[in-house]
Amino acid sequence: MTRWGVDRISQGFLALRWEDPLTQKLVWSVLGVAIIYGFVFLSAQVLNRAVKVPLWRYKSRKFLYYTGTVLAVLVLLGIWSESLGQFAVSLGVLGAVLALALQQPVLSLAGWLYIVTSRPYEVGDRIEISNVAGDVIDIRLLKTVLLEIHTEGAGKGTQSTGRVVDLPNGNIFSHTLTNYTRGFQYLWNEYPLLITFESNWGKALQLLLDIVQRETREFEAPARVQINQMAKSYLIEYGHLTPMVFVTIRDSGVELALRYLTPARQRRQVRDRISRGILQAFAKEQDIELAYPTYRMFRRESEEMKLKLRETAKGNEPPAS
Repeated sequence: MTRWGVDRISQGFLALRWEDPLTQKLVWSVLGVAIIYGFVFLSAQVLNRAVKVPLWRYKSRKFLYYTGTVLAVLVLLGIWSESLGQFAVSLGVLGAVLALALQQPVLSLAGWLYIVTSRPYEVGDRIEISNVAGDVIDIRLLKTVLLEIHTEGAGKGTQSTGRVVDLPNGNIFSHTLTNYTRGFQYLWNEYPLLITFESNWGKALQLLLDIVQRETREFEAPARVQINQMAKSYLIEYGHLTPMVFVTIRDSGVELALRYLTPARQRRQVRDRISRGILQAFAKEQDIELAYPTYRMFRRESEEMKLKLRETAKGNEPPAS
């Protein structure tokens, strides 16, 4: 750096005199923000050591950071605003500029405000929005962070893919939200099973009922408690929560469709236990068989040869007496 450059910087610092109102505002702004965020940082470190429950530790940290940000904004506004009238005008102009220049971030910020006030979902919930399903692991000012899961249609069960997905909070206003665990943490799962027409479908139906009741009996009582809680806020009522089996005649067999309650996070595990029980039970029965698609291949050469053999056999038949 040249001597001229050093002199210019020195002159700039010397120009910032304490008697200058602008200098005072700059110094107080830096000190105020530094003190607030320093306190927030130290408090977060104490919380990380003191609070053992991950969810409460996460919520406490979020509360600290949000509170610190609000305090910092208020301090800056108090330092730089000469009066409340000037502050209101400045805030209105700033809001108009931001709304025009930063539509998507502003929409996401409005989405965050809606999420934290109305609580359509919280950290720990399993949701689906914008064709993405996952567990909410963080809610920030502009985005919601999901730990993605496979959807049921993927054929891999509703288990984690290991991928982290960022969703803009503004999606809450333009996409349908599905919350799998809010209020009622159980789902009605359906499991269709096809047996042959020759099978004893009545015996198969009873076997399926016994198996699914054995595997899902533990969920009925807590599900009933949650439904009673939801009925205080929503118009919801279930006649019974016990498993059912519905019979339907299909083209290639008799379909027995199981319908049962399962925790939203255990759909694959419960279906696995039921499937193992069905295979073990059906293996012991001689009059119950699972149906599956079959195919018949037609080869022109083979069919023509069979026809010639039939005609030859008819020509060699002895005359009737």
